[in-house]
Amino acid sequence: YKSGQSLQIERLTGYSLITPMEKIKRKRAKQALQKDLSLDLNNYGSRKNAIPDITSDDDLSKNCRNEKQKLISKMGSLVDNMEKRKKEETARVHAETGCRVQKKNGKMQYFEIASGNRVTKEEYQRRYLNMIGKRRNEYALL
Repeated sequence: YKSGQSLQIERLTGYSLITPMEKIKRKRAKQALQKDLSLDLNNYGSRKNAIPDITSDDDLSKNCRNEKQKLISKMGSLVDNMEKRKKEETARVHAETGCRVQKKNGKMQYFEIASGNRVTKEEYQRRYLNMIGKRRNEYALL
């Protein structure tokens, strides 16, 4: 059984998800295979005959790598678009607030771009909220 979320992820990405039950089956099969191989050293190389219908670790890892590559290639353009949008938004915030933000020792610091001087968090908040207000007005006009 796969949840609706799992099915939706598979449809969107084309990446096949493994059900929890399938994970358990594979884990048990792998444990049984390891046990069988450790008990019968003469047949160490005969993995296929040890437990039927189980793919080898090599096949599983190749399949996982292929699935990951497919997922990355499909998501690559999405990630590129997200990165582009993030850079555009950062540039717009810099332009509209006149400030840049920097995280140092776990704390946010604000600097005026033109002078390089530090800005208080209250002043940055005032500028940022002013920017948000302007954007709301722009969207209201659309």
